Amino acid sequence: MPVTAGTIYRLEETGTSDVYVNVLTPTGTLIATTDTESHVFEAANTETLTFCTRLFSSSAIGAWTLRVTDLGTDDHADGRAGAATLTPATSPGASLSGTFEYPGDWDCLAVPVTAGTI
Repeated sequence: MPVTAGTIYRLEETGTSDVYVNVLTPTGTLIATTDTESHVFEAANTETLTFCTRLFSSSAIGAWTLRVTDLGTDDHADGRAGAATLTPATSPGASLSGTFEYPGDWDCLAVPVTAGTI
């Protein structure tokens, strides 16, 4: 499946059997293994990923269905580069909201400050 760097995807297995799903890069590097029905991840590179599935029990048989959904891009940068600016304000103060779109997601904000200011 082709994916785009910086885009968040949800992989869902909707069959009636318990399965493992492996996500592999074009060179065969394993980037994720899941035995849950849903896995959300942010693509690190623009490339074509391979999804491999097998039943949890090696002696069982059964049907499976995989669905992949494009969830868009991360709401805030994961590092200093590209961090959104949150400018301090007097009472009641400044605020900014966000969402953790996938496990391990970081949301970084830059706050400009002035020396000697409380």
